[in-house]
Amino acid sequence: MNAAWRDMRSALSPSFTSNKMKIIFSLMTDCADVYVDYFSKQGKRINVELKSTTTRFANDVIASAAFGIKCDSINEKENDFYMMGAKLISTLLRRNIRFFLYTIAPKLCQVLNISLFPADTVNFFVNLIKEVIHMRETKNVVRPDMINQLLDVRKGKTYADSSEEVIDTGYATVQESSIHSTNNSAKQKLSDLDIAAQALVFFFAGFDSVATLMSFLGYELAVNPDIQQKLQQEIDETLLQCNGNLTYEALMKMKYMDMVVSEALRKWPPALVTDRVCSKTFTIEPTKPHEKPLTLNPGDFLFIPINGIQRDPEYYPNPDKFDPE
Repeated sequence: MNAAWRDMRSALSPSFTSNKMKIIFSLMTDCADVYVDYFSKQGKRINVELKSTTTRFANDVIASAAFGIKCDSINEKENDFYMMGAKLISTLLRRNIRFFLYTIAPKLCQVLNISLFPADTVNFFVNLIKEVIHMRETKNVVRPDMINQLLDVRKGKTYADSSEEVIDTGYATVQESSIHSTNNSAKQKLSDLDIAAQALVFFFAGFDSVATLMSFLGYELAVNPDIQQKLQQEIDETLLQCNGNLTYEALMKMKYMDMVVSEALRKWPPALVTDRVCSKTFTIEPTKPHEKPLTLNPGDFLFIPINGIQRDPEYYPNPDKFDPE
């Protein structure tokens, strides 16, 4: 395993444990309140371009949780952060071609000076992160987000978790451990650019994928009113128990919500394929008479067809049906 990757993973993992997600949850609800207020003022019946709305919401949540800044992309539709983010994920075909070239020939791409992202957008986000870091270090500002997490790691801080149990009904958070820390060399090498790069990766990975999931989820709820009604009932009951203010613990108890989100991810995965690099020799033994053993060697690229697996009738009977249960 690459040492630099392992050290960075060790530094970032605490940001996604249940206790840390509980803290960041407040930032997410602040963003959600803005959107609820906006649409509450629009009248009883309105037309919404769902992908645009969910993209703006994902943008604002990531801006708050990862970059440490507040955005209001539903009221200020052309704010710099959103416009630069939209530019970063635009030109889908060209971006995918570049990703493919970097996958099969990274050294050639470096020689030819082929970049994955437009230089002006990268510089915008990098400079923004550097400004946030400078403000926090000079003014001793503390905020419960990913930037603060990485700044603590750079300072050599460790994290001891509380013994408080977090209810889990299936939502994806990493397992809490007693102490998270990195070695001394990793702490010394965690530069402003390293922190900016991680925030940028977080943005790129979440901006479009979260918006895509929410859009397809909205579509499925619209064409399946029985599922929508059942989910709405669970939401209403949960809010009643919380006196109208949703808490992290209450959200973790929403089993049907988890089932609906999971089924949306199954039927409409934001990433159709994923890839991995083989790190050690492994042989896949045949399971059918006509098959032969397949040996994977270190350095081999594996492309895993997520959509093909999740739409396979062998694993999911009637795979084209949206069935949370």
